[in-house]
Amino acid sequence: MKRIMKDCKDFFYKHDKQIIAYSIIVILLFILVFAYMNLVKLIIFILIITISNTFMRFYKRALPGIPLEFELTIFSTVLIGIAYGIWPAIFIAIFSSLCADFLNQNIMSPFSLVSLGTYILIALVSPFLSSSNIFVIGMVIVVIANLIIFFGNIAMGYHDQIKNFAYSATNIFFNYFLFKYLAVFILGLLM
Repeated sequence: MKRIMKDCKDFFYKHDKQIIAYSIIVILLFILVFAYMNLVKLIIFILIITISNTFMRFYKRALPGIPLEFELTIFSTVLIGIAYGIWPAIFIAIFSSLCADFLNQNIMSPFSLVSLGTYILIALVSPFLSSSNIFVIGMVIVVIANLIIFFGNIAMGYHDQIKNFAYSATNIFFNYFLFKYLAVFILGLLM
């Protein structure tokens, strides 16, 4: 036992400066990670949402003409707005929407601009909302957003009201599921 203690003492004596330097580096890294944990969580969430949103919108290219609207932009913009504020919400609204359109080779159309404008409006409003009943808040925003997009598309010349209604209905149903079953959990992770 004395031999082990002596070897440890000799090791620490010979390498004390390196051990102290490594210890300081490790402590500083822990401090940085904990100090910027919200930023790390935000970046990870943005990446997950953007990649998921891109894959979810792939069906538009694979199944053209089928009026479905599955997207994560409204959901993620509301959660990020409540958890982190206006600028991160605006960023995710624009970034996730444009990445999904670009990577799925969708050319920006006037209809895409209506949606993008609505997402930015959500980003501007959501930071001022309480997270106490995220399901109700989320669904009110989803319904209002879909009404804006529905009537905005009509104003921009989209005349197929059945498809327009189908887009809105599937989007409301999909976001109902997200806000009902996932919002509280994900918002808890973000905050």
